Amino acid sequence: MARQAKSIFREFTPAENARLAKLREKLDKERPEIEAMGRAFLAAEQEAKRAIADLRAERERQGLSLADVSSRCGITRETISALETNEHPNPTMKTLQRYAMALGKTLQLSLGN
Repeated sequence: MARQAKSIFREFTPAENARLAKLREKLDKERPEIEAMGRAFLAAEQEAKRAIADLRAERERQGLSLADVSSRCGITRETISALETNEHPNPTMKTLQRYAMALGKTLQLSLGN
């Protein structure tokens, strides 16, 4: 015979309800800032993906293998492959610069609002 999970529910005390209400109010005030930060992080990740896709396209356009790029920039072939295929890349600026230089390109950074 299978055991049935027992659900336990109790009413919150007035003090607990007051504490939860304050937390909800604080969260409601902070929500726009939290959501803006989330959008900024997502935009940064998308920009990194776009830069990596551009580097990969240029590598392929030049007919270079991962090993060719590796020997030019000193980044392992495995690292370059992981960088190109990772769903959530988090490369350093130095890594992107080295990759770009291996392709005869420069990495340009811009600041926007």
